[in-house]
Amino acid sequence: MATEQEKELVRERTNIVDLVSSYTRLKKSGSFKHKGICPFHQEKDASFTVDEERKLWHCFGCQKGGDVFSFVMEVENLDFGEAVEFLAKRAGVALTDARSPDSPRKKIKDRLLKVNDLAARYFSKVLRASRSGEKFMEYLGNRGVTEEQIKSFKLGASLDSWDGIIRTLGKKDVTPGELAQAGLVIVNESGRHYDRFRDRLMFPLTNAVGDVVGFAGRAWGDAMPKYLNTPETPLFDKGKMVYALDKAKKKVGPRGIILTEGYMDVIALHRAGFESAVASMGTALTPAQVDLVRRYSMKVVLSYDSDIAGDSASMRGIEMLIDRGMDIRVVTLPDGEDPDSIVTKGGPEAFAARLDAAEDYFDFFLSKSIQRIGAETPAQKREALLQMAPLVEKTPNDILRDEQKKKLGERLGVSEQNVHTALLQMRESRRGGRPPEETDGEVERMMAPGVKVEKRLLEIMLSSEGAAKMVLDRLEPVDFSDRNLGAFFMYCRKYREKTGGFSPNDFLNSVHPQEAVRIISGIRLAGGASAEESEKEAASVLDNFVKAAQKRRLGDLRRQIQQAQKDGDEALATQLASKLLELKRKE
Repeated sequence: MATEQEKELVRERTNIVDLVSSYTRLKKSGSFKHKGICPFHQEKDASFTVDEERKLWHCFGCQKGGDVFSFVMEVENLDFGEAVEFLAKRAGVALTDARSPDSPRKKIKDRLLKVNDLAARYFSKVLRASRSGEKFMEYLGNRGVTEEQIKSFKLGASLDSWDGIIRTLGKKDVTPGELAQAGLVIVNESGRHYDRFRDRLMFPLTNAVGDVVGFAGRAWGDAMPKYLNTPETPLFDKGKMVYALDKAKKKVGPRGIILTEGYMDVIALHRAGFESAVASMGTALTPAQVDLVRRYSMKVVLSYDSDIAGDSASMRGIEMLIDRGMDIRVVTLPDGEDPDSIVTKGGPEAFAARLDAAEDYFDFFLSKSIQRIGAETPAQKREALLQMAPLVEKTPNDILRDEQKKKLGERLGVSEQNVHTALLQMRESRRGGRPPEETDGEVERMMAPGVKVEKRLLEIMLSSEGAAKMVLDRLEPVDFSDRNLGAFFMYCRKYREKTGGFSPNDFLNSVHPQEAVRIISGIRLAGGASAEESEKEAASVLDNFVKAAQKRRLGDLRRQIQQAQKDGDEALATQLASKLLELKRKE
């Protein structure tokens, strides 16, 4: 066991600010004080403090605190002896007996770290000094990967062999059992060991302090799976991995951390000077990955080539980022492109322009929802609102949440108050207070503020032949904001074409499809009014309704034009502008 003098030497040689900065970003606050986000609990305010002079840390949020040893014990889940050895290795202090305090778990981890280090060296040698590695070196060269990056990212290759790593590391006293425990070989049902990674470009996966804890292998050609990862081991858990975080955490700038999807994206961005880029190993972020990123920056830029807006698992990850109070922006990439291809084709300037144009996450996802769903009918507006509701609810800032509701109202063409009420009803429905179908109907009615007038017009239409003619002649189905009422109006028009006229009495006594019957059953038929009174009311209501419908359609078109211009889609903006002019001519 380490002596007291050795422990004190380790403590003296450990700069607590450098140590803690490996896990969370600190800002100076006074001569010897530093503040940051606590790495041990979720918080929005920086309540974590480090005293550089006294070599102590404390969180006023979760009330944890201590010295350099207790910090490592907490953050790395080690016992005291393991923490002493961890820091001694970091500080370059030789301990009297570093092995005696080791727990069995620590011994296993240390041995697997050694095995992984040997494996990384083996894969590197295959890449650089074997015929099998030539094609991978050529591939990397064609992708613009430099010799310096090959070394920095410890890139390698695996032989097209069933026992390449078993034979090579066996000469260094690594057993097949240890290789299996590290996830480098597979044991079949008969007990035979064989290499897991064969004929693949190898990406060593490192933890936040730079230790190799696993590997990812990219297949050559069309072999499947395209990427193969180390399975879960005592060292490796994919859900807790963020690729290249050990490098990126030292280069976090004003934009924060750039989250990408792939290893080659990260390498390309680092080469182009965007060294805060990391890969989340897929678009579906886990809580552990979110917390890892948050330790080093409260700002994140999402730069995925997949459609994260259309993937529910990805959206759950975004919600976690929002819930933790992070500043999130999203880079828009052209179809078929990724950060690697953007940099390769257009250089650093091309990606820098994309970063400069990055949207606030809420604007991005709202635009994507409207593109995918539409925002013409109340049902579409309800669906878009349903997609955006979790993002609004996760927003921790009241002022920002109000701004988001205002944006929803503007983009969907409904009042902010209706958006607020609809979101409340959706939340109550999810909590089990009311049947979803009942809530959906109410929300849809709120998304169509003109429904009362539309229903009244249909009631008037069914009150007399003269009123029916006025309504059927002057309106179009598109004038109805409620799609069901619009469809019923179209049905009435077709009925008139088929029968050569429209007698409300004959119509109401005819047999109709169930969709029409449901609408008719909900219409309060006017009673006691004369035909003259019905026609007079029809004329009055129609004038106001047509003006309101025209105004709504013009407003919708103007919003769509603004969004198309914002998205840089000039062709769509021009097409919509033509529609706008045509509609204005009819005023």
